Amino acid sequence: MNTLFQTLPAEVRAQLRETPAPDWLQPMLATLTDRRFSDKDWLFERKFDGERCLAYRDGDRLRLLSRNRLALNDTYPEVAEALAEQTARRFVTDGEIVAFEGSATSFARLQGRMQITDPVQARRTGIAVYYLFDLLYLDTYDITSPPGRITGQNRHRFRESQSRHHAHHHSACAGRRSDDGTSAITLPNPHRR
Repeated sequence: MNTLFQTLPAEVRAQLRETPAPDWLQPMLATLTDRRFSDKDWLFERKFDGERCLAYRDGDRLRLLSRNRLALNDTYPEVAEALAEQTARRFVTDGEIVAFEGSATSFARLQGRMQITDPVQARRTGIAVYYLFDLLYLDTYDITSPPGRITGQNRHRFRESQSRHHAHHHSACAGRRSDDGTSAITLPNPHRR
């Protein structure tokens, strides 16, 4: 069992069940609202204006896929390489690839990169940053659904731990500010399929 699971209470670890590596997990999508609220059962995160990217690693095979299941490995080769360097051999991550204009994300700047499928040309742009915001599957465990679902404080603690271990490429932009809004995620069931 991956050492990241050791950060969870024993009763949560005991509920984890092995599952086959998934070919696809439907990403959670945001719903726009003007309603503002505060609730201890919700996690609030920055919203980034970029391209959704799910990373699937199974041994030596790593696939980056858009939310529409389009292959992104050649468009973001540096992201694929950073994820391939991780010690975990099986995982699924969910995140957003963004570009910056000053201290704010710029979808307009990213759009040019999104059309590039030549890895050498894509790498020369130097504008892609992958913000990893969730770990959906690790080793042989789906950590998004019962009985192994990691909920509430345990999920938040686990996400903080996995982001330190799985996103060293994220740290290059730590502290930059995005003005794209806020996403609210309900902690008891953050990923619905």
